[in-house]
Amino acid sequence: MTFWKKITSTFLLILFFVPILAQEVVLPKPEGTVIPDFDIMNTKLSLIDQQDNSVLFMQRTATSPHQKEQSKIIDYNLNSKILKILDVEYPKGYEYITSKIKKDQLIHFFFIHDKRARTIKLVSSETSFPERSQQSTKLDFNEIFTYAVNPKTTTESYFAESIDKNYFGLTLITRDENQVIQNVLAVTLDQYMDVEWMELFNPDFEGRTSEVADMKISDKGKVLVLLNNYQQVKRKQNDHQLRLLSLYKNNDFTQFIVPTSFGIIQSMKLLVLKNENYFVAGYYAEKQNRTTVGYFTYTFDPRRENEVVTEYRYTFKESYKEREAVGYSAPTKANNEYNFKCDYLWELEGDFVVMLGEQFAETTTVNPKNKEVTYNYFFKDLYYHYFALDGHGAGYDFVPKPQHGSSLATPITDFTQKGLSYFAFLGEGSVYVLYNESSGQYNAKKTDDWVSFNSDNMREASLGMCRIDKIGLVFKLVVTPPIRDLFFNRMWFSDGYNILLGFSGKKEYQVEKLQISSEWDWD
Repeated sequence: MTFWKKITSTFLLILFFVPILAQEVVLPKPEGTVIPDFDIMNTKLSLIDQQDNSVLFMQRTATSPHQKEQSKIIDYNLNSKILKILDVEYPKGYEYITSKIKKDQLIHFFFIHDKRARTIKLVSSETSFPERSQQSTKLDFNEIFTYAVNPKTTTESYFAESIDKNYFGLTLITRDENQVIQNVLAVTLDQYMDVEWMELFNPDFEGRTSEVADMKISDKGKVLVLLNNYQQVKRKQNDHQLRLLSLYKNNDFTQFIVPTSFGIIQSMKLLVLKNENYFVAGYYAEKQNRTTVGYFTYTFDPRRENEVVTEYRYTFKESYKEREAVGYSAPTKANNEYNFKCDYLWELEGDFVVMLGEQFAETTTVNPKNKEVTYNYFFKDLYYHYFALDGHGAGYDFVPKPQHGSSLATPITDFTQKGLSYFAFLGEGSVYVLYNESSGQYNAKKTDDWVSFNSDNMREASLGMCRIDKIGLVFKLVVTPPIRDLFFNRMWFSDGYNILLGFSGKKEYQVEKLQISSEWDWD
């Protein structure tokens, strides 16, 4: 910092104007493959799988809830960067779940909620791989399972693959208008995508509201569903519990129930460890409508039913909660105005687990003249927590990544649509993080300030990458500088070496391939 204070004000202005020159830029100008019909606000992208040098995606676009989805399977070749595309057509009302490779075919899973017949139907359809730049097909469906539902219910789908990739699980969860679970359909498929077992469970939750936090499948083929469960009278919540459902063939239904008397779970994830234990971690608040005060872990042993093996709870220090946003340019809030969302939970080599969480806040402003509502979004620091396999905390630290943005009239739930939040992946034992940041990283008045990235002004957007090796050992570089009418939208894929980056332009959307290099100059 002494060095910076000795730099002349003229040179500081130069640095502020072109701050990216202080670091190596690994991708000065993306010149990727154009993706047809990709709309950042209305397109949903799902990774299917990787086979050899090809990465397969399902792209679905609908400009309104009442419009039929326009869907296509995209085959991106990592060597040639050439696309093969198969347009797929299916009836309106078919809800896409996921797709997988089945031998030399692709199998696609959907469900249909027939409100007249009051049934939920799980179906599948098979197609070939895309074979050329543009072709089309109409899906024919086979029924897998059908079950009856009550009126005014909603159904959501979840899926997961086991660590050893021998099992793939599908789950349909139907809840009533009070968000009480009525039905749980669990399906386990083997590595050849053939059904090994499927069961419909009708658990009695005694009127308790459930929020589905995560779903996994074990190497034994058991389907696991993580719930935040509580009593709710009108808008008041009480008697909060963490519930972990274990579902298996022959109607084998087990619950791990843990009262969370310390507070209210805000966000959490589930991990099946290599030692077969179940690991849960997340963030909590002390009371309803309060901001995050700490984080927690639980571990469960599937061989010891209804028993919590370990339980740890950590409260952020008072200095954290009250600390003002020193070192950040406006608009950044004090820590006690932010909540946390648990985004990633991974098992690392060396018997450690890492959790990534991000500070975020949302406010609204109303225009007194026309009564238009503006939703404002704030992001501050990315926290990374390390744990032993028993859930005991091994410390945490954070990476500054201040961002803010807004949307008019309608709130957004996928913040990446506006270039906000981040994407992360694992590679060679390190955690890599991608996010948009302001090109004015150093403020001309206070050189140690972190300047907030403004998603409403993409002209100043540069793409940063952070590499976390361990607590306190963090490196950073600039992937792309600010480029007129082009900004980073999302990470499409990463295998720890190859990275596919999606960039949104004024007239087109493109995907560029990047490869991790040992020659990069990390700062």
